Amino acid sequence: MNRYLVLITASVFGFLCSCSSDDPLNPLNGCGSASWSKRVESEINAFNQALMDYSEDPSKANCENYREKGNAYLKALEDVSGCVVGANRASYQNAIDEAKKELSEIDCTEG
Repeated sequence: MNRYLVLITASVFGFLCSCSSDDPLNPLNGCGSASWSKRVESEINAFNQALMDYSEDPSKANCENYREKGNAYLKALEDVSGCVVGANRASYQNAIDEAKKELSEIDCTEG
């Protein structure tokens, strides 16, 4: 998961300045660096905490929590995908899809 998380994070930072909109009252359409980052902040914090908990104690409960928080973070990233423009959008979505697949393949039956 770490590989895709890094890729997604890099993609997100890469499009921060490339957001646009025709709305003069909201020219960045909620995509300004402070705006979009606030939209995913709680999910990434929860995901990071779940990752630390799972790393310290790889129990079934922590594994399931890690998957749940990871999926919530990926959903939050999808919610801001409108900020990604042009060809970057496909790469961004592919990275999210790969991360979702990887999360779904984690076996939490053993603890």
